[in-house]
Amino acid sequence: FADMVFLAEISKKGPCAFLNAPLVNYRVHVAQDSGLLKEDYTKGAFETLSFFKESLPDVLSKGDQKLFHAYSLNFLLRSYANMNRGFLDFLRFLKKSQQQKLIRYRDFRYIDAHGVVSAVSIVFHSRKIIDAARWLRNLFQ
Repeated sequence: FADMVFLAEISKKGPCAFLNAPLVNYRVHVAQDSGLLKEDYTKGAFETLSFFKESLPDVLSKGDQKLFHAYSLNFLLRSYANMNRGFLDFLRFLKKSQQQKLIRYRDFRYIDAHGVVSAVSIVFHSRKIIDAARWLRNLFQ
């Protein structure tokens, strides 16, 4: 998650904006953060979103609030899908996310395609669903 925090720190040096489009592409490899212990990965996801939340201005427009909540929900879904420990643990993860005010349950209306694929892979406890979705996406690009 360090690369995301790095970009946020850079944004403090001047004007910035929310983008509703990818800014960075990631290379997936065995030594990346998702290889961390699952407890550390959960902590990293929560700390990253908490950092973003604390770094934002106190007053956000409705559009920026919506974008932050949509990003938070889909980021947490993708993060949890990488360390999937089953559906019951996922419910505990969501509850902790809600208690830390990183997401609200009504934010599920902002779920995107990546979030849906992540949620399905969590429910079926299968990483192969994410791999198949990536394969299909690449096939149609």
